Amino acid sequence: MDELEELEEFAEYTWKNYQNQIMSLNDISEEKKMNIINSMKVLENTLGDNWLKYAVKTNHPMIGELGGTYLSPNESILPHLADSLQKLKNVKGFDELLERIRSANEYEATTTELEFANKMLEKCTSLILSPDINGKKPDIFCKYKNNELFFEIKTLLTAEQTKKANRTSREIISATHGIFPCGKIFKVLSDPHSEEIKIIIEDKSKEARATKTPKEVYIENVLKILLVPDGIVDRVKIIQSWCNDQDFFNHIPIGQKGGLIGPDDEVKPESRIKLRLENIRKRPQIPDEKLGAIVLSSKDFYIYDEQHASRIVNSIIESVYDLRTIPAVVLYENGILFGDLEKKTRHFEDFIYVQNPSVTPLDEFIVIIKNRFCKVDFNYEILIQLFSN
Repeated sequence: MDELEELEEFAEYTWKNYQNQIMSLNDISEEKKMNIINSMKVLENTLGDNWLKYAVKTNHPMIGELGGTYLSPNESILPHLADSLQKLKNVKGFDELLERIRSANEYEATTTELEFANKMLEKCTSLILSPDINGKKPDIFCKYKNNELFFEIKTLLTAEQTKKANRTSREIISATHGIFPCGKIFKVLSDPHSEEIKIIIEDKSKEARATKTPKEVYIENVLKILLVPDGIVDRVKIIQSWCNDQDFFNHIPIGQKGGLIGPDDEVKPESRIKLRLENIRKRPQIPDEKLGAIVLSSKDFYIYDEQHASRIVNSIIESVYDLRTIPAVVLYENGILFGDLEKKTRHFEDFIYVQNPSVTPLDEFIVIIKNRFCKVDFNYEILIQLFSN
């Protein structure tokens, strides 16, 4: 990156400083501290110190994690991220994937690819990232039980409105000082308004951590969130009770409520899915004669139960049918949902619903949409086995 030569002003941002910040925290165990620090060392060796300065300058999404502010240290995804990079480093095509992980603009789109590659590495006899097949470049090739499969993995986080919404969410989370908030942001904020709101949240977060008591922040028409520091007895029950009283959590099943939702980017996911599938149909990267699936990732599908999954499938399935050589389209979403999540696989006429309880801090929700008009036969059980934990 040419910008690295211009980063002298960010000289104080070093991996060592981030490690010291973690060590200074008083409300997590030494074991968890070392787990996070060891993960940072893997990232340091993989990404480099110059990358860290670039990341700070460009507000790379990983920076919140490194500061212990994107999720609380007890729920950090850093160990999982570091472990995935470590496992995949010898896979063909890893260097290209790593460059996209380094990029602030491509990171969010690439993390789903990283997640699925990590899943497949554990189950497949062969794995290649970004293979070149006669000029076409699907994202992943794997060989599983004598089946050769290709995957094109795309994010829906491309609309400009969505980028602004994500930026608002990241800014709010960054102000919580290691307390992952639950609640809702009601609208996308301008930069000056965001800075004003962050000061309010920073003060409440510091107070919550100092007194070890839950704090609610409600700013009319802007946000309503609850800050519950780690170490509080019955923390999960407190969060669930509060969430059950909030109308904006009605779309999430009881027992799974939690996390931060919003702000709405005012772009319906169904519309974006259809547009993405149309673009893929016009410029497919999986060769016609090969078996594979399209994986679409988003943070706002809200496919937290079969009913909501069914509604989305019904809306987009005709666009799936237009992909005559693709047997399946997969919708993927992950997030932090408080409460015990049931592991499940449910079969329906048009789709299969898979719910994976967390092996990282993030639970997974997967909808495998069947394309009955595909020209080739396909055993959907293969995808269930590949994608289930």
